[in-house]
Amino acid sequence: MVTLSELKIDFAGKPETVFFGIPDSKEELREMYELRYKVYAKRGYIDSSKYKNLKETDDIDNNDLAKYFIAKFKGQIVGSVRLIQKEGRLPTEDVFDFDKIELLENLEYRQKGELSRLISVPPQGGIYFPRNIVMIFLIKILVDYGNKNDIKAGYAFIKKSLDSKLRLLSMPIHKIDNYKLEVSRGDVLYNYFTQKEDPVVPMYFVTLEFGKYIENFLKRYTNKTDDNIYELKNNLFTFFLKKMRIL
Repeated sequence: MVTLSELKIDFAGKPETVFFGIPDSKEELREMYELRYKVYAKRGYIDSSKYKNLKETDDIDNNDLAKYFIAKFKGQIVGSVRLIQKEGRLPTEDVFDFDKIELLENLEYRQKGELSRLISVPPQGGIYFPRNIVMIFLIKILVDYGNKNDIKAGYAFIKKSLDSKLRLLSMPIHKIDNYKLEVSRGDVLYNYFTQKEDPVVPMYFVTLEFGKYIENFLKRYTNKTDDNIYELKNNLFTFFLKKMRIL
C-alpha cells in the first residue's frame, strides 16, 4: 500500500495505528474485492451464488474506471472506498432519474466523480474499533486526491441507514429529491437497490465542502503529530461519542 495518512489510537493503553492509502499490489486488490464480497453477501446486497471467485467486482473495476483507497489495521484491510471517473454518465445518473444538478452539469467529466463501495468493518478480535472515524479518514484521503486532481463535486448512492449515520456526523451531503429508481434485474446490485427495509437514496457532494468538514473534524478530535499523521484524542467528549457509537 502507498500510505497517505495514519491514525494512531489508544486501545486500552496500547497504541496502535490505522494506515490509509492506495492499494499497490494484486494481493491488496484481491483482499479488497473479497472484503466487498463478504460484506455485500452478508447483507444480502448481492446474489452470492453468482460470485464463484468470492470477489465482488463490476464493469467499473474490470475497465479500470476507478481509483481505490483502503484502510489497514495490523495488516488487515478494514475499510475501502472507490472514486469512479468516466466520460459520460456516472452510475448514479444511470440508476436514478432526477432533475439535473446544475452544479455538476456545468463541470467537465474530469472535474466530477462518484463515491462508491464505501465499507468500514471492525478487525478480527472483538476489540472496540472506531469504524466511523475510519470511514471519515477514507473520505479524507479521497478528498485530498480530489483536490489535487481538480475534482469539484460528485455523486453517490447510499443506503438510508448510512445516510442517517452521515447526517448524525453532520457530513455535508446533499440529498437528491424527486428521483425515480430505474434498475433492472440484471444489475449486479439489484438486491441492494430493492431492499424495502433499507432503501437507497441518491446524493451529491461538493469537494470543497467535504474538505472544510474534514479539516474541522480533525482539529476537534485529533492531534496532528506529523505530516498526515494524526492521533485520536482521548478526552471526555471523545470517550462519550465512542460510547454512543458515534465515533
